[in-house]
Amino acid sequence: MRIVYEQQKIAKMIERERTALSLSKDKLATYLNVNRNTITAWERTDKKGRIPPLDDLLHMCELFDCEIEYLLGRYECKTRTATDIQEVSGLSAYTIKCLLDYNEIPHNLDFDLLDFIEYLIQSKELQIPMRINTLLKLSKDKASVKKSDREEQIFAEIYHDIKVLVSKIHEDIEMREGRKKMERITRNRVKRVDI
Repeated sequence: MRIVYEQQKIAKMIERERTALSLSKDKLATYLNVNRNTITAWERTDKKGRIPPLDDLLHMCELFDCEIEYLLGRYECKTRTATDIQEVSGLSAYTIKCLLDYNEIPHNLDFDLLDFIEYLIQSKELQIPMRINTLLKLSKDKASVKKSDREEQIFAEIYHDIKVLVSKIHEDIEMREGRKKMERITRNRVKRVDI
């Protein structure tokens, strides 16, 4: 099977990533050891546009922190892993990047975001798996006239329940912080009395 790469997609990806890093064409040209007109030609979406040579694409991948398939327009996300997650989950590239980045951070907190997300999904109170199954059944039921109304209602219920749960967690965190603050104040008073 032969894969055809579209110069226009590549041009848009290069320009998107260059501007995301706030790099001028001159700075990118200096980094790649080419002239500014070469960068302009790579970013052109008309017939005068050109596809960069492989070695320059690889250097740009290093600079843009992405895989080559992303620059070639085959991936929606910067990596194959993120693209696979997006295809399966429907999450945005930004959300996936945040979750993957978060997963790389060493955690020493009582509260872990990924554990919280897992808790939300498994929570009997929220019944997310049951609600998602209902949504799947609705999406397959072509005869249902009020399908979209029911879908909106289910999403609204999930959103509302998550907001309520998050506010409970915020209250709990504030109470813990308040207790910790009171303990510190008490310890400081006891220290002063001991002196």
